[in-house]
Amino acid sequence: MAPTQITPMQLDSKDAAEALLREVLHHKAQIHFGIPESHRLIHEHDVVVLESWTVRDLLLLARRGVFQVALLSEDLIDEELFPFFDWQLKDLGDLLSLKEKVLEVNPQMKTDMSAAVGVQADTAPGASGATGSVVSGANPSTAPGPANPSSKKGALFIDRDGVVNIDHGFVGDPQQVELIPHISEMIAHAHRQKKEVVVVTNQSGVGRGYYSEVDFNRVMNRIFELLSFDGVKIDRVEYSPFHPQATLEKFRLNRHLRKPRPGMIHRATSARSIDLSKSMLVGDRYTDLIAGVLAGVGNNFLLASDQVLRDRQKFEDWTSLMKSKHQLSELMDGISFHVLSGLDEFKIHSK
Repeated sequence: MAPTQITPMQLDSKDAAEALLREVLHHKAQIHFGIPESHRLIHEHDVVVLESWTVRDLLLLARRGVFQVALLSEDLIDEELFPFFDWQLKDLGDLLSLKEKVLEVNPQMKTDMSAAVGVQADTAPGASGATGSVVSGANPSTAPGPANPSSKKGALFIDRDGVVNIDHGFVGDPQQVELIPHISEMIAHAHRQKKEVVVVTNQSGVGRGYYSEVDFNRVMNRIFELLSFDGVKIDRVEYSPFHPQATLEKFRLNRHLRKPRPGMIHRATSARSIDLSKSMLVGDRYTDLIAGVLAGVGNNFLLASDQVLRDRQKFEDWTSLMKSKHQLSELMDGISFHVLSGLDEFKIHSK
């Protein structure tokens, strides 16, 4: 179901297993062998290794937060499961060796990782007050969320290219920025409903070397500037520069942040104390919607594009497969889905 470019990394050699171990140790994270108890926190760079599992197990893990999942299987895993996990461990010997190495290097495997990662964007010229919090998948931060859990409110999660601005294909130049009609009205409507507006965007152009993270920030600053002319702003930006075929190794990691995995949504939810059941998501690709469903976003919208029929069908095929083959009817419990022919229709469905 899912496109081949999101295929998880296969750990079919000792070197690959050691690469995973290096990543975990670099981030002072943990490797959990088996599903951690529900009360235990799993941090962003932790890895949950499962020797046996059900799709229901994977769904519940996807709803718990931001972390990586590795499945132990010597056989090819069904393609429709790709949104649920990041790594495939193929060799039992390498897995046992990996576990021994983990205990040998650090028996406790304690972690002080925060679920939030962030860098503040510069303010674009003439865009006073328009700056959002631009969050990179590569730079750790300890920004806390609201202290009072009872203050949780909904959010509007939006894709960037194709929803906020016209998707010209790998937009890395501020001069390419053209806002989608009615985007400012949609943001203003969300703010009137006391919802934070959070961009969640795959930016594999960074990982592929088409443009830099500096270029990405320049594009975002131009977007902030244009939105400020209409008196609206984006509250937070989560972006994933990662891709399995990235030119730099650091951008081949953290696949859990790349949609359709729900990592970016969970990261913002943790940092800002967001209630996902009260939240909405607008995307222009079926992978956006799958990320919303996996995270547990209450209302999901597909913005019509030149591929809307294909994306709607792919999303509906995926949800039908989850319900029929894997008996996960509750996957969509409390979750709605609509198609928008334009952003001006958003208010009709978001009262």
